[in-house]
Amino acid sequence: MRVVARPDEAALNRITKALDGISYKAPTVLKDAANETGKYAEKKIVDTATKRYVFDNTIHLKNAIKRKRATYANPRTILSIKSSMNKMIHFMVTPGKPANLPGRPSVYKGKVLRQSAIKPLYENGVKAFIIKFTNGGAQVVRRMPGKTYSGKNLAKRRAKKLDTTKIDVMYSPSETHMMAKGYVLSETDINNQLQKNIKKHINKLMERLGK
Repeated sequence: MRVVARPDEAALNRITKALDGISYKAPTVLKDAANETGKYAEKKIVDTATKRYVFDNTIHLKNAIKRKRATYANPRTILSIKSSMNKMIHFMVTPGKPANLPGRPSVYKGKVLRQSAIKPLYENGVKAFIIKFTNGGAQVVRRMPGKTYSGKNLAKRRAKKLDTTKIDVMYSPSETHMMAKGYVLSETDINNQLQKNIKKHINKLMERLGK
């Protein structure tokens, strides 16, 4: 995902008109306004996504967003967001204990949106549950009907009289997905801030020049 903070042609014409006699300063105004807006947009998108989704402290939205500064030659700032899918275990799941422990529920519940109600966790009609792997990590998983373990894994599970149906980890929104939605919800506010920053930097320039 890429977000570009840059005035449109109409805004550029207004800047040029406002800088009557010193229009050569327009790129400087654009650069400064774009960079200030880029900082604002970066924080706004992260804050909006954080308020929308409920996740644990292993997910760091700020680390997934990078900002390229605007320059005199290229007066636009670019926000780039790139990440992989997250796992459901890092969002709200209740109870948060593996299914083989005492007190396991008949169905696990969870959610990814902060304002949503907690609902039973199903994927393709199959109930999800939590297991703890041999490496110590716990994950929300589900059975994969029609697919079974093979080789040594199949033999071991049969010997222990365990279900031989394969399991698959349940995934949840990536940082890219969350912040893409954060941008959509913040776009109008960011564009308004850009216009305010353009006006602000025009006024600062005019004051320095005594106009």
